[in-house]
Amino acid sequence: YGATDLTIDEIDSRTEEYAQKALTLEPNSALALSSLAFMKRTSTFEFRKIFSIKNIMQDFDKSIQIDPYNPTSYNWRGLGYMALGDFEAALKDFQKCQSLEKNYLPCVSNIIEVNAEIGNDKKALQLLEQALDKSLVTQYNINLGLLARNNKSIAFKLVTNDRSLLFGFRNQDALYRAFKNPNQD
Repeated sequence: YGATDLTIDEIDSRTEEYAQKALTLEPNSALALSSLAFMKRTSTFEFRKIFSIKNIMQDFDKSIQIDPYNPTSYNWRGLGYMALGDFEAALKDFQKCQSLEKNYLPCVSNIIEVNAEIGNDKKALQLLEQALDKSLVTQYNINLGLLARNNKSIAFKLVTNDRSLLFGFRNQDALYRAFKNPNQD
């Protein structure tokens, strides 16, 4: 979740190299299995290098079986389910993640995201407000469609006004209208 000068391919290569080294030393390393599966999931869904989704999800399952108290594995598997469109399974994993680490930002924001994706905007907005009250989400974790669908134009503009998010873009009104009416040209 930080910045680096490495390319995505270099990050993937290092992740694979270090995870394989860790698995050589400890074949039941939940962290190594989960990290490798996450890298493969991300690479596959970004169409950089394609891996078997079934194998990726099995690696997440194995990682969780080895260490059922690692919130990151649940979060990453939940992202896999979400990418596959299985929002119910994703929500269960994100909730399990949060039960293990109550204030873990990725899980908190992913629970909000799933609720927004399945059309449960009222719940998503309630959870977003609770998370903002606890400083658990940032402008980088907010679903713009959720804000636009629910006429939250001021919040939408505050989020999109961050120059690091939309460098050089200064027409928040047009962006808000586009998110509010995604089916219009």
